Amino acid sequence: GMLFSKDMKKLVQVPDTLPSTVVIPDGVERIEDYVLETGQYTTVVLPESVQSIGGAAFWQTPTLKQIYIPGSLTEFTGSSVFQSSYRLTDVYFGGTAQQWEALFNPTDVTWPPSYSAPEFHLHAGSTATVVPASCASPGSVTVCCGQCDSSFTEVLPTLSHNFSSSYT
Repeated sequence: GMLFSKDMKKLVQVPDTLPSTVVIPDGVERIEDYVLETGQYTTVVLPESVQSIGGAAFWQTPTLKQIYIPGSLTEFTGSSVFQSSYRLTDVYFGGTAQQWEALFNPTDVTWPPSYSAPEFHLHAGSTATVVPASCASPGSVTVCCGQCDSSFTEVLPTLSHNFSSSYT
């Protein structure tokens, strides 16, 4: 599973063996550097609690097509966040376009975008609704743009449990 700091406020690592849709749990405030690098995810949804995203957090995620970033984001702490994520076409942002632009340091030549970052469509004013999966039923995540009719819904798989009668 995902690796968090002891206080569960920092996401430290996400294994690339997770399903194609990754929903980061509520309460996480910081996405550390290189957390989702090289993963095979198509969709990533960050919780409303996220305030900071580290450098190269989504570096070389070749299958990433869409991401939801909440309006609570106040900073990118490094460059090349989406570098070499060539299939990224849609960034759904919970804040305004002006808030998005204010996140970037104009003196940092890698923002926006990095020399090898994809050109994506920014959907400002977006919202995300997550219905968590359980061991009995699948969940879902729906993201809608606040400015256009663009939206997507992804099914979250039923949680599986591996109970074993033997311990090692």
